[in-house]
Amino acid sequence: MIVPEWPPHVIGGGGHVFEAIARHLATLGHEVTVAHGDHTNRNLFAGADVRVDGNLEIMRIPLIPVPPRFAWMSSTFPPTIPALRGLGKLLKRPWHVGHLHGVGFMLIDLVARGLRRRRIPYALTIHGVPNSPLHRGRFAAAALRIYLRHCARPSLLGANVVTAVSNELLRDPLLPSISGTVIPNGLAEGDFYQEPDHRAPRPLPKLVSIARLTKNKGIDIAIAAVAELTRRGILCRYDVYGPDGGDEAEFRALAANLGLRDIVSFKGSFSPAARAGILAGADLVLIPSRVEGFGIAALEALAAGVPVLSTRAGGLADFLDDSNSIAVAPCSESMVDGILRGLDPRLREKVIVGGRNTANRFRWRTILPRYDQMLHDIARRDYN
Repeated sequence: MIVPEWPPHVIGGGGHVFEAIARHLATLGHEVTVAHGDHTNRNLFAGADVRVDGNLEIMRIPLIPVPPRFAWMSSTFPPTIPALRGLGKLLKRPWHVGHLHGVGFMLIDLVARGLRRRRIPYALTIHGVPNSPLHRGRFAAAALRIYLRHCARPSLLGANVVTAVSNELLRDPLLPSISGTVIPNGLAEGDFYQEPDHRAPRPLPKLVSIARLTKNKGIDIAIAAVAELTRRGILCRYDVYGPDGGDEAEFRALAANLGLRDIVSFKGSFSPAARAGILAGADLVLIPSRVEGFGIAALEALAAGVPVLSTRAGGLADFLDDSNSIAVAPCSESMVDGILRGLDPRLREKVIVGGRNTANRFRWRTILPRYDQMLHDIARRDYN
């Protein structure tokens, strides 16, 4: 398996998905090695290192450091030269099949090219499409399109099987026309929390978002909505959890300019173990995304019994509907109305029940075997 990140150093929800897949395959008796990018590396001369974690072999691939002002490109840079040598040795082993994760990552495309040269079959799973450069000037947008055309496209077309975590990703106009299968993300049994009771909000409601701090996630939309509620005399708190994706400074400045320093809090990254507590303390989870590959934070909130207010962008539409959440347009006016609706106990009870019913359909124990079967099929077609 080749993945752009690995817990605990993750940027989005993909890291924990990669880990769930790898550990499942290893528990079935497969010999599994995971090579993962390390975007936290700050040493240009760092080499790859290998460790054993249970029944997994894990190789860390240090990536060339990204300057702070380009935080939105974290995990997309290529490996360091010493790490490339370690990766080359890894690819020389007699693998039966590879499983690559992600589009727009140099690590993934380098390995895909190496696997094709060695005639090793592989599957490629799309977890999202890097839209952020499209909103960062003409040069960044042009560079993205060139990279996708000349590097990501061969990786996708050379894959024996392509899967995606949502239907929207298979139709993305930035990608070549491909035939693929949707295998959604999932939740572990322990992710289905039963307490506390969220049917009625607290006197001072707490709104929560869990997202990388980039404009694609629409945090600025939610901040503007909270400002309007405050202007109307409707008090609440808004806590934002997640790493900087290049726009945190702008979001902080927006909150300060709108007089929300004591109302909007940026909590930064958090450990997986803290997730249950974050959701337990929330009255309403806001998903104001402009672009979304899947939306694991929304699914986690449904499982936790917390009402969800969502734009339905991208992959969110695969599992969110009026029975389990509140739909809003990606604008502050719509979000203000949605927040007020989301604090109504009668509507809350309906979407909580619907949300837990939906979350029950996304258990890893029913999803992970599909990856195992897919990789088995690829290996059998190539070697039998």
